[in-house]
Amino acid sequence: MARANTQFERGFSDKVKNWSQSLSEKIAKTSSSVDAKIRMKLLQTGSGFSPQKFIKNLAIPILLAGLTLSLTIKFLVFRIFPVLDGGFLHYLPLILPLLSFLIILFYPYTLVESRRNDMDSKIYLYITYLGTLSTAHPTRRMLFHMASEKEDYGELAKESGNIFRLGDSWGLGYIKACRIISKIVPSRIFSDFLARTAHSFQAGEDTSDFLIKEQVVVMNHFDAEYRGSLYSIESLKNMYASLSTTLAFITCFGLLVPFITGQSFTKILWAIILAFIFIDSFTLYMILTTLPKDNLIHELQIETEGMRQLKKNFKILAVMSIILFILALFSNRLSMPYIMALSLTPLGYFGYLVGREENRIKHKEDNFGPFMRTLGGAAGARSGQIRAVLGTIRYHEYGPLTKHIDSLYRRLQLGDSMRAWQMFAGEIGSDLILKFSMIFREGLQIGANPGKISMLISTNFERVTALRGERQLTSSSMKGTLYGTGIGMALAIYVTIGIIQFLMEHVSDLTGIEQIMSGASSVSGINIQFVYLMVWIALVIHSGLAAMTLKFTDGGDVRNALFHFCIMIWISALIAGVMPPLFTKMFGVDLSAASMG
Repeated sequence: MARANTQFERGFSDKVKNWSQSLSEKIAKTSSSVDAKIRMKLLQTGSGFSPQKFIKNLAIPILLAGLTLSLTIKFLVFRIFPVLDGGFLHYLPLILPLLSFLIILFYPYTLVESRRNDMDSKIYLYITYLGTLSTAHPTRRMLFHMASEKEDYGELAKESGNIFRLGDSWGLGYIKACRIISKIVPSRIFSDFLARTAHSFQAGEDTSDFLIKEQVVVMNHFDAEYRGSLYSIESLKNMYASLSTTLAFITCFGLLVPFITGQSFTKILWAIILAFIFIDSFTLYMILTTLPKDNLIHELQIETEGMRQLKKNFKILAVMSIILFILALFSNRLSMPYIMALSLTPLGYFGYLVGREENRIKHKEDNFGPFMRTLGGAAGARSGQIRAVLGTIRYHEYGPLTKHIDSLYRRLQLGDSMRAWQMFAGEIGSDLILKFSMIFREGLQIGANPGKISMLISTNFERVTALRGERQLTSSSMKGTLYGTGIGMALAIYVTIGIIQFLMEHVSDLTGIEQIMSGASSVSGINIQFVYLMVWIALVIHSGLAAMTLKFTDGGDVRNALFHFCIMIWISALIAGVMPPLFTKMFGVDLSAASMG
């Protein structure tokens, strides 16, 4: 019996030991896996990110600032101004430290996403440049070294520099270097390209042939990612419309709740306004992080004729806007919504002029692809004599691009090709034409085949402009949604406020109303003028965020947002001016004095 017990104890002990050892191995394996993932994510933040510097220079200061501000509000501000210690503000000392912690936690993630977006949005330039270089049959060293010097390519240039250093300076070779970098870059398109590059190098495939084939592969992936982001915006648009419609309904019901329950009308109004601002801000943030960066206008110091004219017009229109504001303010005949809408009208017209200039630039881009094909094809037939070819084709019709082609020919006759091509793209105003023109010029400089590189450049250029066209369609769809929800929101709020004032003025005339609306007496002292003011501020903020959302969806010059902002302000002002008189006629309640007159 004793032996049996001893065997049982040993068996049980062995089982516990094996289970404990197995558990320890699983924990160690999981810990190692988690540690590897964390290290990988930290590597994806880029070489400029240091955990030690991040903790010392950013994390600790942000956390201390959040705690200090929280304690200051709790034990100083609330004691001096006790009226602030209520509603949403009561929880502010608790929210600030949590917000600080979330900022610290998500900062590395935002760095990774920023790098990924930068790589994905510029990969078409990178692959076009490598394809152009490949036609001159460069060495691997020359390929990555030249790509690393293209600062316009952002993170792609930095990672090319890392490949160059690993492959050349550290002696790892370009096969290993490409595989190492492919595992730590956040962009899936670039990572897959580097993995295929490493395999091609190892298999001994001709680099020129490989990079020419990769034009189609990478551009297809870029096309899919770009379209995917546009589909995401469509989903976001539908979600925004649903949320706005739901919130408009909640607003109508929520503003009437104080009459039934006696809750604070001001707190409910603040909550509704913050909800609208949150939805608009979230939509804008998603647009910024989802869509690829796509500058329409270049950043050179060279200005187009339209840009110079816009600068002159802005000064004149800004002065007109100030004069209109002063005159309308002292006229004492217009309400604040009309004063603001009227004074913003000159700036709205300026935004319209900016949009017109953008359309001119896009029209010139439509003619760049055919021009490149003609130029490269003719130059290839004439042994690369670009000046002679330009002297012939400058008499052809390329729409608004024709005069710039003639200017390019005249400047090339002076001998400075770099300055000539920069002035060509600079006077057009297009960032896309600038980038592809410089690729073409550099390809000619290293002895690439003009016919091949012109076809490559024009093909990739036209694929990008086609995607931009689809982006315009998405922007148009988003425009209808934002304008529609803005009008619906303004109408819903002003109708609800009209009903509220009607109830306030007639609550004493309705017998037995206290039995149905127990809170009616507690809201009888609401300052309706203050309510109209808060609603108008909310509509102004909504108009500003919606205008920015439209512009970032569309791409291009952000100053064009002034046009949409002005239109939305006018719509809101008209609703604010029409609804009170309408209610006066319908219910016999004088709301005109309360409508921010």
